[in-house]
Amino acid sequence: MLITLAAIGLGTFGVFGSGFSLRALTRLSTLGSSVNINLLSGEWGYLPGETSIIGGLHIQHRGFEIVEQDGSGGQTNPPVNEYGTHLNVSGNFSISSILSDVDGSASEQIYSTPPIVSDEFRIEVPSVRLTVDNDNLTVGIWNGQETQDLSNQQPVVQQSYKFVADESGVVNLQVSDINKRLSFDVNGKDIGSLPDNDIFSSNQAWIGFDAESNNGSFTVTGLNAKPLKGGSVSAVNVAADLPITKDPNDLQMLADKKRPGFLIGSDAALWAATSNTQYSKVLFGGNFGIITPENAMKWQFTEPQPGVYDFHEADALVNLALKNGLQVHGHNLVFSEALPAWVQNLPTGTQEQDDYVQKVMVDHITALVSHFRGRVNEWDVVNEPIADYDNFDPVTNIYRDNVFLRAMGPDYIKIALEAAHKADPSAKLYINDYGNENDDGPRWQATYNMMSSLESELAPQGIHLYYGFESHIYDPTTDDISNDFADNGNTILQNNIDALGAIGIKSRISEMDAPESDPGYAEDSSSQTQQMSGVLSICLNDPNCVAFSIWSTGMTDMSQDNSTGPWTLQTGEVDSPFDQNNQPVEPTYNDLQSVLR
Repeated sequence: MLITLAAIGLGTFGVFGSGFSLRALTRLSTLGSSVNINLLSGEWGYLPGETSIIGGLHIQHRGFEIVEQDGSGGQTNPPVNEYGTHLNVSGNFSISSILSDVDGSASEQIYSTPPIVSDEFRIEVPSVRLTVDNDNLTVGIWNGQETQDLSNQQPVVQQSYKFVADESGVVNLQVSDINKRLSFDVNGKDIGSLPDNDIFSSNQAWIGFDAESNNGSFTVTGLNAKPLKGGSVSAVNVAADLPITKDPNDLQMLADKKRPGFLIGSDAALWAATSNTQYSKVLFGGNFGIITPENAMKWQFTEPQPGVYDFHEADALVNLALKNGLQVHGHNLVFSEALPAWVQNLPTGTQEQDDYVQKVMVDHITALVSHFRGRVNEWDVVNEPIADYDNFDPVTNIYRDNVFLRAMGPDYIKIALEAAHKADPSAKLYINDYGNENDDGPRWQATYNMMSSLESELAPQGIHLYYGFESHIYDPTTDDISNDFADNGNTILQNNIDALGAIGIKSRISEMDAPESDPGYAEDSSSQTQQMSGVLSICLNDPNCVAFSIWSTGMTDMSQDNSTGPWTLQTGEVDSPFDQNNQPVEPTYNDLQSVLR
């Protein structure tokens, strides 16, 4: 029987052969049929490190790691097929794969949900990882409940098994979950079992592959799932159209009527967009007209090794946005943080070394902007170039220290802007930074001087700049924006937007968040709505401000409390107009609607 997969909305794939209907398939799955679901016939084109070939998937090691802000550490970040095919499972089931041409070691990891990934950490959700190395199978199990060092999360169970290798080098690998126990079969031989630690209590199974050694690779020539007695399995294609509806009272829908062309935006995380339907409805419905990928376009996610680019995850987010009529704001091309170690550690000081750093930066910008040309409307070309307040000095220390500043001096900013413009002359180019939304002191003056100088130098080349005011409010008692007035009666934010507008630079509110309430803050629970509606009103009513974008939408804001146990969503506070369940926060959401009306 020929087995194929066909997408039906967000529902399950069907396994169709002669005489089978979707209803018949559902009944067979529920009864524990022996019919296999051929997963390779689904969508795998957005799996990082994957190249589709005739007869399977070619997997290459990309070396994805997540570093600390200072460049230390290196938490591994193996790929997962987040925007494609995964499984709905119940009861007993098995997943089998055929691996060939293994160069080094090959791993397959099966997750309860996609891992939670930030630019500074990855949280290991319940999962099982199977790693084949010569004639050895290593099994690691994470249960998602252990309190561990965030940068070094270890499996709660790890066991190695020997197996008899096939002379051809092909490895037939099967894992079965039967009565809450995982059993492992290699090349037709049962080699061991372990308790499943309830890792599939989510009733889902998401799959990822990684060639774990440097320059390693392998090919997946078979990947099948089937229900076992008392179980059911069905395949889901996340890449199929989401059932998105738009309400005329959604934020962007209101903005379109109030000020056509003005954009309401949000950050976006792929792992959340593909695993949480309510999040997707909020993100891609009528509330937003533009998204900013939270992490997927940062350097450590797109060029983890020198000259080794991977745009799978970013492509998925861009595709989701464009399919639902949203624009994309690229974030970001050059930043002191989220750099892989090989960039952080580039030597500087000699002309040859400095020239090489410049080449690395320009090549990276060119690769990203060229790849997304015509699909990404605008870019944060340089993110947070001005020194932090603790280190800033208007004479001796204006710019944030990084490898690019050490190699090129402040000219790296101009060089980066020129490279981005060359790669896509139609894209809007931003400098993005924090603090200047309520600063009229020397740090703001240094920012204004930088922007003025860059605009005058680049305008003759047809390059015009934009500026992003991040507008994070961590503590309303010190970070007040909407009620922070200058001597002329305007807010400082309004003055700064207009000062840039006077020299031809338009602005956006790029990363607005504010706590709804927190016992540690002097402000009461009305602080969030005052700040957000106030800043939106300032931006909306100023022709020099073109967009208002929030940060930490719903479940993308993650934190960990090592004293209490597992990692949770939005611990302690809600920073966005949408809560952990992706429902509007009142009165903040209502007040934003009122401003837009």
